[in-house]
Amino acid sequence: MVLLTGIGLLVIARVAANFLGRQLTWLCISASAFAIVVALKDDLRWLRRFKYTWLLLAFGLLIATLGFGVNPAGTGARLWLGVGGLFLQPSELLRLFMIAFLAAFYAERLEIRNWRFFDNLQSLAPSLTMWLVAVALLFVQQDLGAAVLLLGTFVSMLYLATGRKRLPIIGLLVLVVAGVAGYFASARVAQRITIWLNPWADAQNTSFQIVQSLIAIANGGVFGQGLGQGRPDFVPAVHTDFPFAAISEELGLIGAIVVIALFAVLVLHGWHIAQHNKSAYAQLLAGGLAVSMALQVFVILGGNLGLVPLTGVTLPFVSYGGSSLLVQFVSMGLLVRIETSQASQKELGPYPARALASTIHLKRLCAALFALLALATSYWSVVQTDALVNRNDNPRRITK
Repeated sequence: MVLLTGIGLLVIARVAANFLGRQLTWLCISASAFAIVVALKDDLRWLRRFKYTWLLLAFGLLIATLGFGVNPAGTGARLWLGVGGLFLQPSELLRLFMIAFLAAFYAERLEIRNWRFFDNLQSLAPSLTMWLVAVALLFVQQDLGAAVLLLGTFVSMLYLATGRKRLPIIGLLVLVVAGVAGYFASARVAQRITIWLNPWADAQNTSFQIVQSLIAIANGGVFGQGLGQGRPDFVPAVHTDFPFAAISEELGLIGAIVVIALFAVLVLHGWHIAQHNKSAYAQLLAGGLAVSMALQVFVILGGNLGLVPLTGVTLPFVSYGGSSLLVQFVSMGLLVRIETSQASQKELGPYPARALASTIHLKRLCAALFALLALATSYWSVVQTDALVNRNDNPRRITK
């Protein structure tokens, strides 16, 4: 966590030095929040007991952006609330509190003997309603990246709680249907999908950002240009949406693989905590936090690498963004708290064997996603290096 944060500060200092002071302020806030969460001695009862309160608070902040939202850049979607020169993005908090809510809600169901999901759909109505309201609000705001992460996290946690293999398939179909509907209903979504399908068709206009990202990754090669020696500033919004391109160009494939590996270590250790805990609530919470980070890393890096459409979400710990940094530090604090209080949580109820198997499946899925990211990075950094670096629209050819 500390190493990834340090790399993020280096990238911000390199490509957007005017934002460094603000990021350091958020880092102090985030580190303090991490310390507070770790130091609490009540085994997260404050989070479980008030699950509705925390989630409704996040909803309230998200709704507030509809009337009082701002954009720090001055233009674009107004997804932030500004307080004293600092900007908070409620959608980041919403995902964290959604995970905490779902973990508590499903844990209560699992502690009922012989509970079965399809026999108790009515008992799941609150969680389904909360999720639908959250996604509706995000779609109104056109914050599609956050909506995709919410959907993926919700389906994953439902699978964790039930062990039903059909649920991830249904979730994937829902995502595809939503993407098709969004393609015809929203010009913004249609443009993102079109760019993803063929970024080379309009490399100087709508696809400029992703094409320059791929060129930067290719320009780094295996060993990179060296810190301060590349030109990641040619990639628009590199400090928020494309810090991985800056890392790949200056630290090369080796540096990029190290970053992917660091995220894999965090996520897989989160699954280790979930898999070896004695509490249904702790397992669901740790698993939800792990899968949420894995999905977020895959969505943003996959967008940088052309694997999935661009969504504009942040890279945890690395991208500029105070809300993301705060949420990730709190998430890590919760994982530490869960791991250090296993013995006192045994009374919260056992985790069913069928549901326990789903943690293993999702753990393997996360590992496969990170392996796919490493392979895609290797492809652009090694196989396609010459083709991309020698393109006529590579601005580095002019500056050399």
